[in-house]
Parts: sequence; C-alpha cells; structure tokens
Amino acid sequence: MNALRVAIAMTAALLYGLSVHYLNRIPRTSVVQEMQVALPRFVQVGLAGGDRYLAANIDGFRALVASTDRMQADNFKIQGRVQQDVAWLNPAHEDNYYIAAAILPWYGEVDAAQDVLLRAIAARPFDWQPIFYYAFNLYYFKKDPVSAAQWLLKASPRATDQNDRFAIENVAARWFEKGYEPRVAISVVESMANQSHESGFKRYLKTRAERLRVLETLREAAIQFHSNTGRPLRELQELVNAGLVHALPVDPFGFGYVVDKDGQPILLNAPHRRPK
Repeated sequence: MNALRVAIAMTAALLYGLSVHYLNRIPRTSVVQEMQVALPRFVQVGLAGGDRYLAANIDGFRALVASTDRMQADNFKIQGRVQQDVAWLNPAHEDNYYIAAAILPWYGEVDAAQDVLLRAIAARPFDWQPIFYYAFNLYYFKKDPVSAAQWLLKASPRATDQNDRFAIENVAARWFEKGYEPRVAISVVESMANQSHESGFKRYLKTRAERLRVLETLREAAIQFHSNTGRPLRELQELVNAGLVHALPVDPFGFGYVVDKDGQPILLNAPHRRPK
C-alpha cells in the first residue's frame, strides 16, 4: 500500500512538472486589466450612483492609468470607446481630451479621438487647444491640410495670448499653402493678413503671399517647359536657360524654391531641406 502511494505521488509530481514546463513554453499575451471591457453608459452611471460626472471621472481614471506599452490593438479600441464615453458623460473633461489627443490617433483610433475633441471644442469655448489637436489630426492622420487650416483659424480667436494667435495663424498659412493651388492660397493668406491687427504679423503674411506668387509663376513656367520639351522639369535653372523666366527667384524668407520628383516647383519651409 505504501509503495502504491509513493508511486501515485511520484506520478503526480512528474505530471505536475511536465504541465508546468509545457505551460511555460506557451506564448502569453500581455493583459491590461484596465482596458478589457467597456460597459454600457447607463450601467456606468448606475454604478456611480446616478452621478454622470463621477462616472466620467472613473472612466477617465481608467484611461489615465492604463499602461500603453502592454496594450494590444483591441485594448486601444476599448480605450477609444471608454474615452468617448467620458466625452459623452462630461464633454468638458480636460484630462480626457488631453489623453485622447496624445494616445488614440497614434494607435489607429483617430475617429475616436476626433469625437472626443469635437465634444471638448463645443463644451470649452474658452479653450483653443482641442481645436488645435483636432486640426493636427486632420493634417497628419487624415492628410487634409485645407480642412486642418480652416479649423486652426477657428482656434485663433480663442487664444488669449497674442503670441499663441500668431503661431496658430502662421501654421494655418503654411497648411493652406500645402493644400491649395498657389492662386487660391494667395487669396487665403492675404485675407488673413488683411484681418490681422498687428503690423509686423501683417507684413509677415504679406511676404508669404508674395513668395506664393513667385511659386505660381514658376509652376506656370514648368508647365510650359513640359509642353515644349516633352519631359518634366529637372531643376529651376532649366527655366532660365529656356527663357521662360528671367532669373532664378530669391525667396524672401531665404529658404528657396526647388523642383520635386514630379518636376513641379515647390516651396522649402526650412533651410537645407531637399525633397527626396
């Protein structure tokens, strides 16, 4: 009997050891407990004793403490849902829109972030930053510089600091340049200049409009060059050699004009920067 017990114990120990060894070899997915499930909103409010603002704070805390380095794609979808819930329960929640802007778009949840930011924009008329983040997402993730610039112009009147207003309008002017053909961009930037009450910034915008006029001239010449030669432009000097422009233009900002890979003249907005 004792021998049998010993044999059973040894067999159980062996099986346990083999099981542990086998289980340790199975790949395990990191689990983020904070973002495993999103409850229906009425349940969240009920659990918070009927206080929607408390429910929003609880959800906001979940988003705040979640460890993004261990999160999977499904976790970020749930976080987007949770943060949208916060925005519905308390659209003015400041931490919520900050976290949404800083995390969600970079992990594929752009639409969820935009929903949170839109609600914050409506609920916080004194705050220009949700508009800025919303515009940035349009520019960077949605590849829509024109809409992004239009939204930025809505942020400018909310900024109480004059330097913030200038910075916002400057970025908007650059995004309009990227999104519009030069002729349309010129009218937009000049309109911004005419509405500016600060003489130095008005001159700055006028200068931006002037370099756009030069760009328009270069692009028209490049089109003519392509028509005459049957090939795209390779460098700006070819326009001078062909007699299509009198001389290479001087950029009033000192950055210059170059030809991109498609043979189209473009603006440089930083020194020593060349298109690939």
